[in-house]
Amino acid sequence: MKLFLRFYAVKNPTFLVKTGKLGNRAEEEVRIQFYTHVSAKEKLDYIWNRNFKTAFFVRATLLLLKLLSCVVYVANFVEFETPITHCYKCNDSPGNVTYPTYSALLWVERSLFFYVVEVCVAALSIGDTIVLIICEFRGNIVEQILSYRVFLELIVSVPFIASLCHPLFRYLYVPSFLNCWLAKVFISKILYMEPIAFSSMQRLLMKLTTFITCLAFTCMCGIHYLERIQDRTGEEEFSFFNSFWFVIVTFSTVGYGDMTPIGWISKLFVIFTIGLALIFIPVQLEALSFAWGEKQKLGGSYGHRRAEKECHVVLCTSNITEDILNEFMNEFYAYPKLQNYYVILLCPLEFDGKINAMLENPSWSQRVIYIQGSALKVSDLIRAKVHYAECCFIFSSRNVKDRRREDEATILRTWAIKDFASHVPLYVQVLQPEHKQLVMSANYVICEDELKYAILASNCVCPAMSTYISLLVHTLQGSKSGTVYALDENHPLFSNRNPAENNDQWELQYARSTAQEIYDKTVEKSKFFKEYVGFSFMEAAFLAHRKYGCMTIGIKPTEGQLMLNPGPHHIIKATDTIYYFYTTSEDETEISVVKNENEAPKDDPESNNNRGSQFFSKLQQAIPLQQSRNSFSG
Repeated sequence: MKLFLRFYAVKNPTFLVKTGKLGNRAEEEVRIQFYTHVSAKEKLDYIWNRNFKTAFFVRATLLLLKLLSCVVYVANFVEFETPITHCYKCNDSPGNVTYPTYSALLWVERSLFFYVVEVCVAALSIGDTIVLIICEFRGNIVEQILSYRVFLELIVSVPFIASLCHPLFRYLYVPSFLNCWLAKVFISKILYMEPIAFSSMQRLLMKLTTFITCLAFTCMCGIHYLERIQDRTGEEEFSFFNSFWFVIVTFSTVGYGDMTPIGWISKLFVIFTIGLALIFIPVQLEALSFAWGEKQKLGGSYGHRRAEKECHVVLCTSNITEDILNEFMNEFYAYPKLQNYYVILLCPLEFDGKINAMLENPSWSQRVIYIQGSALKVSDLIRAKVHYAECCFIFSSRNVKDRRREDEATILRTWAIKDFASHVPLYVQVLQPEHKQLVMSANYVICEDELKYAILASNCVCPAMSTYISLLVHTLQGSKSGTVYALDENHPLFSNRNPAENNDQWELQYARSTAQEIYDKTVEKSKFFKEYVGFSFMEAAFLAHRKYGCMTIGIKPTEGQLMLNPGPHHIIKATDTIYYFYTTSEDETEISVVKNENEAPKDDPESNNNRGSQFFSKLQQAIPLQQSRNSFSG
């Protein structure tokens, strides 16, 4: 590795001495070359293990070579399925063969192409093993040779290299199917490479899968190889497919008994493989179940593909309480446009039983994902897919004793998320006003104390302003009563109500009014106001309230500002946007015309005049209210 740096020495004798330059030159060019006095062992270790690109290339190449060796082993035995008449120096005819023929265990027929491939794979594997021994040498060569990987390499690779010395060894049987276990070693190394993002759960699952696959493949090849020397006249031969069938039936404890090994060596081999399965598979299953339990405690993770296709928001807080979760979910999903959004809860603490019970709510369980983690950790932010989120809410716990410390934690979370995903809008809540300036990088900041004192102060100017604002910012829903939505009579608001003392039932009227929300709609698209185009604002408000029960509060022209109750001088246009109070949205409201039998025919001019006179008489009663409002605003 070479790096060229240009140093500028501006009358600095100390610098010139350090760089080995003499004189008073104002500019010196220095060439620096790193790793010039590194030993060969360190260079090999850097290339083979520490450099990601070269290490990944080496391990992936060896993995493919090991898999190729297993394929060649199977292909060779498929081509030469009857080894009795094709084994090396075997001149006996099938009728004169004495079973079992143990010579077939030592010698096999092998084509030249398969032999060359096996020799090349063995040579590359031996080279990698030598580099491994050099890099990991710590003074005890015997311990390294007897290691799991080196021992297998000696079994499956050295015989092919030795066969180059004598042609007789070309037909020597080598259990090269054991290369599947070396392939498992390289898969494990690739999974644990640092830049490759695999969770511990995925690694354990892959480890278990590769172990079961290698064990089944080993047993299949072993039982096929050992049963080749047995006399199975009148019985089905142990081909590769039948051997695979026997392994699956045996390991699954089904045991049909349609195929059984004959030789004692085959039986011992099956006993040995079943013992390995009974020892190692439960151990790995236990590790997998433990990792799954830990993952359940830490919560799940939001998938990369889901984050790209779906919309989600992230809620970060130090401690999610029952009140915070209930209020946030009710207010968030009160808007129809947000019904398809997912909510990711990122909290460093484990939820208690009440929170888990709330998350099992059928209306939330499919749309809320809990992730235990900290916003200060990049790995947890990646799990929550914050960089794909539509926005991020950062809340503070209101019931803490040390409010300053809670704000400090909120500030740190805000900085961390803003640094990780600067494009994501942030909604931050702080408790104390002096900390508001520290989170001004967020898109929206709400200070609880500042808002609380401002609302209390507004009560001095306009009484009941705090109640008015509280009802606006909270979504209240009740039971269906007639044609309007009102709160249920079992609501806590009416728990102490005495019907005999409240003949006017003002509580029900109050509850019905609190359930209303502010809606805006273009006049030409509105079900309530499109028929009042050309009317004055006062006329339209009066008629809409009498006919539909909605309360009109303001209007916004296409080019202009929002006007609250502009009076009878503003004429409504089709492109204006009108604001009004109503129980539900117009999209969720069905309007039907109710015919009155006592109503006069529409073509009766006298009835029309009567209706017009009634309208203007009521309108004149409403004019003093407008005048009083103007005098109050003046």
